[in-house]
Amino acid sequence: MTHRSYNFRIYPTASQQSLLTRHFGHNRFVWNRFLGIRKKFYEENKDADKKGLNYNDTAKLLTELKLTEGYEWLNEVNSQSLQQTLKQLDNSYKGFFRKTNKYPHVKKRGNQNSFTIPQHISIRENKL
Repeated sequence: MTHRSYNFRIYPTASQQSLLTRHFGHNRFVWNRFLGIRKKFYEENKDADKKGLNYNDTAKLLTELKLTEGYEWLNEVNSQSLQQTLKQLDNSYKGFFRKTNKYPHVKKRGNQNSFTIPQHISIRENKL
């Protein structure tokens, strides 16, 4: 099975730009929030059998967070992009422990904004 990835330069309208900005912010929030949660969990459980959290643990916590009062705004964007952010964070941790990556860092606003949506994308009449 061959997987393909495409990069596109897009020219969004004002309303699309607003949605993209929310996606960037929501994904950055999820990355930073769960980076902190994983770090805190490790510090509190260094001597326990389970020292760290994995993707499945954080995905459950994300679902709970989205149901928590004050965090309903996380439902404004595609849930798959938030889950993909958790997978990327998990892969980043795995790379750190294999000594192929540096420790994951906090994401800041900037010109390197990106997010991934693995499904529900189509191209019609040369339009995404």
